[in-house]
Amino acid sequence: MKIQSQKNMALLLAGFGLGQGSLFVAQSYLVFMGDTALLGIFGFHFAVSILCLQIVDFGGVVTIARYTLSRIEGAENPFEISRYFWTMCVVRAGVAALLVVAFILYLGYQEKGFSYFYVIGAMPAYLIWIFNPAGLLDGVKASGVAGVTASFPYLISALFIPTGLFVDSERDYGLLLGCALSIGTFLSCAAQWIALSRFNLPLTFVGWRRETLILVLKEGISQILFLLPSQLISRTQIFLVGSTLGASQAGVFVYARQVIAAATQVIGFSLRAEFPALVQRMDCQSKGRWITALINQRFTIGLALIGFLVAFSFPLAATKILPNSFDEPLGAIIALAPLIVTTGLYLVFLRAMMALGWFGSTAILGVLSSVIALFIGWRLVAEWGIPGLMIGEACAHCLGCFLAISVFHVRRNKPRVSKMVD
Repeated sequence: MKIQSQKNMALLLAGFGLGQGSLFVAQSYLVFMGDTALLGIFGFHFAVSILCLQIVDFGGVVTIARYTLSRIEGAENPFEISRYFWTMCVVRAGVAALLVVAFILYLGYQEKGFSYFYVIGAMPAYLIWIFNPAGLLDGVKASGVAGVTASFPYLISALFIPTGLFVDSERDYGLLLGCALSIGTFLSCAAQWIALSRFNLPLTFVGWRRETLILVLKEGISQILFLLPSQLISRTQIFLVGSTLGASQAGVFVYARQVIAAATQVIGFSLRAEFPALVQRMDCQSKGRWITALINQRFTIGLALIGFLVAFSFPLAATKILPNSFDEPLGAIIALAPLIVTTGLYLVFLRAMMALGWFGSTAILGVLSSVIALFIGWRLVAEWGIPGLMIGEACAHCLGCFLAISVFHVRRNKPRVSKMVD
């Protein structure tokens, strides 16, 4: 890892500790109090809200970063970066409007309880996130700053979680947590713009072009098709556990999944920090690209192995120290721990394909792997419980790795896609 990548990695980890770390502490408090049902309810709504923010982003954290990186180091007109970003904002506005309309229709069929008021409190967050410049920060090699600022929605939500034990009304609790998400999103977006002001990017409003709009749509749709299936897995798994095993087990799964997601997010930070260098290295290769992907991302693979060892061994030791209320969540963490390794390898290959601009191929692999994971998990969850979900997802990751290697072999003589579309 180069020095700049190391700095970004350190900042991304700091943001993770501030955001997801504080959220995990707050959730641990609920487990300690024995209220895993409340944890399950909040976990599902928060997970769906974060997914909606990712949909509004429309893949910009990757596509804007790559577009910016390719032009800021080349001879192209730097104002094209501005044109691309603001065109992306227009598209995001359309996506956010559709989400808000969908939620308004959803509210019409909901009783005025936790879910109703959480949705009301969270809706402003989707409109605010239209203008997030995280992709621009990644493009100027400041992904660490983007990571730190992205922690605010998690941090503010974590601060309000314990109030559920003291607020009598579900309405008030739902509204508090929904507003916490919106406040955190606003702070995140504002902090990113303040950080971006240090860089000399010409982000002036320029006239849009049809070809730029088409490019944004193609790249964004490919990214959404890649992102949605993988993100829907965990949300659907929460639903499967809740509907099959009950709300309390859903809370156990949410808590354990949070630990596994934390480990895989650290892996994602490493991949994100290495991405600019990976783009350059993969561009120089024509054969043996999948081996190049493994070699150049060996640090990430090492992190995945370490994460698995920690997630597997720590709960074994913690059961002797923590109260009995933690026994089930710790057992679920052990059951899901292998996913850290399989997810890491899977993402290593997909990130290499993204570095080459093969977004369409990554989207197809993402959809296929997610369908397989959910089908196997659905068939096994009633009999095997939470381990059944792990088996389904691990099988999907292994198949995804095999198919990714096959894609590298088939396209071994093809150059990278300069405009990021297949």
